[in-house]
Amino acid sequence: MRVPDRTRPDRPRRGPHSNRHHADILLTELRIRPRCTRCPAWRGCVFGFASAAGGRFGGRVTPSPTPPAADRLARQIRFIVEVDKLKEIFRQTVLINSRRAENDAEHSWHLCLIVITLAEHANRPPLDVLRVLKMLILHDLVEIDAGDTFAYDTKAMADQHAREAVAADRIFGLLPPDQAREFRALWDEFEARLTPEAKFAAAVDRFQPMLLNCRTEGAAWQRHGVARDRVLARNAHVAEGSTALWAYAQKMIEDTVAAGHLAV
Repeated sequence: MRVPDRTRPDRPRRGPHSNRHHADILLTELRIRPRCTRCPAWRGCVFGFASAAGGRFGGRVTPSPTPPAADRLARQIRFIVEVDKLKEIFRQTVLINSRRAENDAEHSWHLCLIVITLAEHANRPPLDVLRVLKMLILHDLVEIDAGDTFAYDTKAMADQHAREAVAADRIFGLLPPDQAREFRALWDEFEARLTPEAKFAAAVDRFQPMLLNCRTEGAAWQRHGVARDRVLARNAHVAEGSTALWAYAQKMIEDTVAAGHLAV
C-alpha cells in the first residue's frame, strides 16, 4: 500500500468543493471574464487560477458590445456637430450695424430672445414658452440641406416644403429614434401653424425679418424690388399669433414707406 507523501501540498481538487469551483461561481456572479495567456495550469492567472487548455478561464476576453447609453450619446453628438453647419447658411436680411448678411444661427437666436421678451403679447397667453423655443431653434435646421428660401421668391417657394421635409427626415434621423420623432413632430407643428404656440412662433419668425429690414432702410426689400403690398400680404398671418405685434409691424412698415425705404 502506497502511503501519501504529506510533505507536499495536495494538488487542487476538481470536485464541487474545489478552489476552482468556487472561483468559477464567484466570477460568474461578478460577470468577469479574466484575461489569460495560456499560462501553466493553476499558475500566474487572475486569482491564481487558469485553464492550461484555454477553457472557461483561458483565451482572450470577448469584447463587450457598445452600451446603449454610449451609442445614444454618440448619435446625439453627431447631430450637434452636423447642425453647426447652420452658422454657414446666410439669409437675405442684413444685420443692423455691420450690414453683413445674417446667418440662420443668428436668426434662430434672435427669435428665441424675442419670444422670452415678448411672450406676454401672444394672443392666447400663457404659452408653453419652452415649446415655442424648441420649435424656433429647430425649424430652420432643414436649411442646411434645403438652403434659405427668400420669402418673396415665389418660384423657389413652390417646392419649399417638399425640399425641407426631406431635409428634416435626414437631419432629425441622426438622433436616437425617440428624439428624432419628438423633433420632427415639433417641426411639423410649426409648419402647420394650428396650435397657439406654433402661431406665436410663426408670428415671431415673420416679425424679426421685418424689424431688420425697417432698421436697415429696407435693404433686402430694395435689393429685390419688394413693395409694401407684398410685405403686408406675406406677413399678415403675424396677427394669428399676436395682434399686438402685427399692429406694431404695420406702423413700422408705413414709417419705412414714408422714409422712402420701401416702395408703394
